[in-house]
Parts: sequence; structure tokens; C-alpha cells
Amino acid sequence: MHALSVHDLHHQFGRTPEVLRGVTMEIEAGTMTAIMGPSGSGKSTLLNCMSGLVRPTSGRILYRGEDLAQLSQRRLDRLRRTSWGFIFQSYNLIDALTALDNVLLPALFEGNRMTDAVASEALLRVGLSGFERRYPDQLSGGQRQRVAIARALATRRDIVFADEPTGALDSTSRKEVMQNVHALPAMGSTVVLVTHDPTVAVAAARVVFLYDGRIVGDESGLSSRQISERLVDLEARPC
Repeated sequence: MHALSVHDLHHQFGRTPEVLRGVTMEIEAGTMTAIMGPSGSGKSTLLNCMSGLVRPTSGRILYRGEDLAQLSQRRLDRLRRTSWGFIFQSYNLIDALTALDNVLLPALFEGNRMTDAVASEALLRVGLSGFERRYPDQLSGGQRQRVAIARALATRRDIVFADEPTGALDSTSRKEVMQNVHALPAMGSTVVLVTHDPTVAVAAARVVFLYDGRIVGDESGLSSRQISERLVDLEARPC
């Protein structure tokens, strides 16, 4: 089953050249897809369109058969609160809340009750047992990112959108975070990941390469070296 379907997607900001130029792709449920390409290729814009944060200029995005363009803002907001999870480079944690309360927060927004035990179990899964009462400024970058992942685990998100989730981390923290992200499909989540790092993308079942707003590659089973070579080739293309 397709969790997301993108058909002939175009987008431009104002009078600038198009950022996306006819992107068509399918995202299978329960898989991890990495989106890669040089800076300015449209990776983050594509992710933002797929997650309903940006409405494309034209084209269709279907979430389990529902056309996002036909959904009200209220319905989109509800999907983001209840069905979709987000992991960003900036972590998006509330500084005044503990790690435990940051995991509990999405359920509170929806008016649901999540027990401390459920939130603690999610933190345990990402290796943060004993860190429940620490505030974000008492955590390392990798630990803060794992709190964000625990939030997605605790709320059982159907799709998790990740935009450069390891971009600000050192190599050790990057490995720890990606081990947790890689576990999400096995728990029922579909992961769509934007990254510039081949060692991160190699964990995905599939790598989609963008260049100048178009898909120029869609491959599986690549090594990190092969992914790196594809990126070097794209960077070397003439403008």
C-alpha cells in the first residue's frame, strides 16, 4: 500500500524559478525513503509539500488516497497532531519542559491522556532511561534528537518526516540517532528522510536523488560510497 503518492508536483516561490519541476513518486507504507541532492535541488521543499506544510503550485499529493489539496487546514492540522511526526535538525523541543513532558506534549494537544509509563517506555527505547526529568539544555544534541524520536514512538505516528535530523550532530550521536530512526518502520511508521549524508541515507530501503527540482535517480541497495559518488556526479553537473 502507498502511504504517500506524489503526482507531477510543481512549486515555485513568488516569481522565482520553479523549485520542483514535475516530481512523481510513490512512498510505500512501512518503509524508509531517503531524499538526497545538492543544495537547492528542492529536497526540503518536496518534504514540506508532502507533509502539508507548503501547498504546491500544482500537482497532487495523496495521503492514503486522500488528496491533501482537498483537505481543510483544520484537517491538515489534525493529521500533523495525530498521524504525522516530524524530526528536524533543530529538535523542536520546548525548553521549559522536561524530556518526559516533551514526549507527552502531542497527546495533550489532542486532548488525549498518555501515561508517564508510556512516555518513559519510549525514552527507554531510545536509550534515555533515567533522563526523564532533564531539560533540553541539560541534554546533548544527540540526546535531544532522541527525545524527538521518542515523541514519535510514543504517539505511534503513521508517517515520520525527518529533515536533516543528524545535520548538527557529531559522528557518535549521528549513529545513535539513526539506529533509532531505522527502527521506526519496524514499529509501523513510514519514514521520509531528507539528508545530505550518505552514511545516513544508506540505512534507507530506497534513495531518491533530486537535481534542479527533478528526480534523476531512484535506487535501492546502494552502499554509502555509491551514494556519495552519485552526489559528487550531481554536484559536478554544469549549471
